[in-house]
Amino acid sequence: MLYGVFFSDWAQYFVTFVAYEFDAAADLAYKG
Repeated sequence: MLYGVFFSDWAQYFVTFVAYEFDAAADLAYKG
């Protein structure tokens, strides 16, 4: 159970990080 919660949190963090990086790259490309 604890492992499942940990994995869920890690996956959520990873998805958020990827979305943030993609948004920043798109914003930079749009302004650049």
